Order: sequence, then structure tokens, then C-alpha cells
Amino acid sequence: MATYVEVDAALDAIANKIASGRSRFDRAKARMQEISVELGNIPTDFSEELAEIDGFTPTGEVETLAKDRKAKYAQEFLALRAEINALIASF
Repeated sequence: MATYVEVDAALDAIANKIASGRSRFDRAKARMQEISVELGNIPTDFSEELAEIDGFTPTGEVETLAKDRKAKYAQEFLALRAEINALIASF
């Protein structure tokens, strides 16, 4: 049978684990929000470059490759942003 001191120490350990978990959770949530903002800024941060690519007529290898890469990155961007925003919403 545990003594009062042992029970008290166990309860302190439990409280510390809960506090540590809450702190890590809060940091993770804040980091997810930062990532969402960073990703959300991509269209603005690279608006000129993206507009340039949109204006390309895919007549050569460079233009075709740029348009293809942009399309693939857009799909990945949208999927990642949706996943991160779903995680944030679940918090």
C-alpha cells in the first residue's frame, strides 16, 4: 500500500506530465498556424512569377516544364494546406 507521500508524489508527477503535454500541444498548435500562414502567403509572395508562368504559351521545353511543375506544386500545396487547416480546426 502506498503512503501518503508516495501518492502525493505520484499526483505531482501526473500534474507535471499533464502540464508538459498541454505546453507541447499549445506549441504544436501555434506552429501549425504559422505553417498555414506561410503556405497561405505563397500566392502573394510569388504572384509575379506565378503570373509570368500563367502567361506562358507552352511552345518550348522551359515553358512546358514550368507550367507542369506549377500545376503539380499547386496540387501538393492545396492538399497540404487543407490537411494543416483540418488539423488546426480539430484542435
